[in-house]
Parts: sequence; C-alpha cells; structure tokens
Amino acid sequence: MKTRIITAAVLLLILVPVLIFSNTFLYVVFASLLTLIASLEMLGCMRLVKRLDLTLPTVIYSVVTVSLSRAFGSDAAFMKLFVSLTFVYIFLIFTLSLFADEDKRAQLPEIMLAASAIIYITFGFATFVTVRDAVNGVFLFPLAYIAAWVSDTGAYFTGVKFGKTKLIPEISPKKTVEGFFGGLISCVIVFAIYSIFVGALSNVKPNYFWIIVCAVILSVASVAGDLIASMIKRKYKIKDYSHLFPGHGGVLDRFDSIIATTALLYILSSIVPLFK
Repeated sequence: MKTRIITAAVLLLILVPVLIFSNTFLYVVFASLLTLIASLEMLGCMRLVKRLDLTLPTVIYSVVTVSLSRAFGSDAAFMKLFVSLTFVYIFLIFTLSLFADEDKRAQLPEIMLAASAIIYITFGFATFVTVRDAVNGVFLFPLAYIAAWVSDTGAYFTGVKFGKTKLIPEISPKKTVEGFFGGLISCVIVFAIYSIFVGALSNVKPNYFWIIVCAVILSVASVAGDLIASMIKRKYKIKDYSHLFPGHGGVLDRFDSIIATTALLYILSSIVPLFK
C-alpha cells in the first residue's frame, strides 16, 4: 500500500503540470510517450514484441500519429491523417508477412489482433490532443479524466459499502453492479457541478443536457475500457502490462479507462457541442 501511495503521488506531480500546460508541446510529447510505451506493453503482453516486422511499424505508426495530431488539428484533417496512417500500417504488416518464414506467417491472425489493439490505443491517445485542441477544448478535455477517475472512485466506495452482485466476475472479480451504478451516478453529479462552475466562471455556455448524457456514456466507457484491458490480460495470463509504475502496473493499467473516455468524448463532442 505504501508503494502504491508513493507512486500515485509521483504520478500526480508529473501529470498535473502536464495538464496545466496542455496547450504546449509538452502535452503532445506526453501523449506520444504514453502511446509508445502502451503499444510496446501490448505487444509484450501478446509475446510479439520480438517480431521486428510488427514492432517497428507499430512504433512508427503510434508515435507519428499522435505526434502529428496537433498539426492536423481540425476534425477532418485529423481523421484523414489517422485513416491514411492506419491503412499504411496494416498494409505494411501484411506486406512484411509475405517475406516471413512459414512459422511466422502462421502467426498472422494473432498479429492482426495485436494490430487492432494498437489502432485502438493509438486513436485513444491521439484524441488526448485533438480534444484539447477543439473549440473550448480547455474546458472539454478535463471531462475525459474526470469521467475515468470519478467513475472508478465512486464505483470503489459504493462497491465496498453495497456491492453484492458481480458485474463480470470471470474478467474482473471485484467489480459489482452496485459499484457500477455508484460510479455512474457520481460521474453525473461531478459533471453537473463542473459544468455549473465553468458556466459561472467563464463566458462559455455549457450544454447541460448533453453534458449529462455525455457523463452517462463516458462513465460506461470508463468501465468498458478497464474491462477490455483486463480481458486481454486474462487471455494472456498476466497480472499487469508492465512494472513501470510500482504498485500500479504499466501505462495500459493506469490509462485503460482514459483511452476509452477520451476517444468517446472526441466523437461525442464532434457531433454535439458541449460548451458554446
């Protein structure tokens, strides 16, 4: 427990300044570094990290996509960048497999599963930047972090107090239905309070109805993101994706929920403006 607390304190000391200066290159470097580490963690989990014909394209694809996400700031430009680089990534993996020996070529289905996970991770981290750079992004992007952290905290305390019905025990034995709804309600309340403060302290007008809808969706996405990461760990029989953060695992262990909430927030805010 002591190790977990110390690690959490250090992570907060790093993360808070990065979020404060999210309009600078520091935030892009931060997101790119997380993408690189998370991608290598995923390949390591699947025991494919030594396949250079997969690892090298993965490193280039993930880092380049996130690094350029600020330069291609608009929704249309970013999506063109993402789709184009994703096609090149998949095409390159298929092409390199043509020159692999027969044993390695037999791994192609598992490699494509890994590639799908890498695309998921890369899009999630890229939206760290694109959501921040959106119109009123300075008010928008904290919602992704709030959704993940508040849902998790609310679920934990509600689950400890009232939890009886297991949610998906074969994937996450500790998660309960009661905790899930406790996290969801907590998320809705905090989103509402946050929106009221934003409206009162700035010239921005929150779209309260859609912010509450967004709170529900992002809270569910937070839980789903965590369960997706846990499902993959269960499949490959590992406890943590890495030991980068003592007591907390790796980047994917810490950011699995935020990847999902940020990506969904990007999509939702592209459809409906949450702050006007």
